[in-house]
Amino acid sequence: MTTEAPETIRLTRGNHVTAPLLDAMAISSATLPSIDLEASRIFYEEALGFEVAPMGPNRLVVRLGTDHVYEVEKVDEPLEMPILRHNGFQTRGDAVAEHARLSERKEHYGIKKMTKPMVMHGTFGFYFQDRDNNWWECNLAIDGPMDKDLKDYTDRPDMSAEEARVHFAPGVDILAERISAYKQEHEREDYVPKPAVFQSIRISHGTLEVNNLQKTRDFYEKVLGFQMMQQSPVSMMAGLGTEHRYVAVASNDPQMEHGMRNRLLFDSEAKLRDAHKTLGELTEFPIHDLTEPTTDAFGRLAVEFRDLDNNWWELDYDPKGPPSYYFA
Repeated sequence: MTTEAPETIRLTRGNHVTAPLLDAMAISSATLPSIDLEASRIFYEEALGFEVAPMGPNRLVVRLGTDHVYEVEKVDEPLEMPILRHNGFQTRGDAVAEHARLSERKEHYGIKKMTKPMVMHGTFGFYFQDRDNNWWECNLAIDGPMDKDLKDYTDRPDMSAEEARVHFAPGVDILAERISAYKQEHEREDYVPKPAVFQSIRISHGTLEVNNLQKTRDFYEKVLGFQMMQQSPVSMMAGLGTEHRYVAVASNDPQMEHGMRNRLLFDSEAKLRDAHKTLGELTEFPIHDLTEPTTDAFGRLAVEFRDLDNNWWELDYDPKGPPSYYFA
């Protein structure tokens, strides 16, 4: 009599690339839609405690704690962000109390949905959906990028489903030591609380839905030049040029709205044009809807495309430099 082999959780293999096909500086920004920019500005400043600056006609720029920014773009019709594709920030405050304060003001700020505070996917926090259907995750503060000191499962032996369940058991906070260390490190400093609902310190991450972790990792490392690590059987972290991270999560049939695209920054027009040429000639990975280099309303030379997971990317060369200059 034979027994059926257990389901296997395949872990990704790294490509150890030293010279990716594209020579980008950083994942510099993401895009958030807004029906009402003034209402969005008030929400980001008064509720979330973010830095907000005008970018130009019909657009704001938002940041907190890293050089990565979010461009808040005026739209005529609302877009729908799935909860899986949320963005996350960290607070040094009492997250349970902040959850209660946001709940009290949910009608004022147009909050549509909120989850309960709990340990979820490895750390304590909660989700909420804002007036523009953007989903946010609030977590407790830690020092440094999210992937610092986390165990990297890249190139490790594949796991059985049972091994994965035991290792990534619900209710276990994998960041507990770093959260405690942050509190001990900063508790004595002369901190002046923000006049906001959240005592936020950093916009920590965005999320990307992908079809196949290994194929996406190959594309991110070989072509885009991202630094990657696998922190769970179903997700990886990606970064480039800042301490902001993207969590790539396995999903069925991912689809991204163009109005939620992310951007890669290049430090010269020549490198951007080389990137456009490379993508146009690429055969190993599917590239969709590749546009010609065009100067946008903000003086940036830009190229757009959809990748193998239907995620939209914008490649930029900005003669004025990284987008932090909007806050100067």
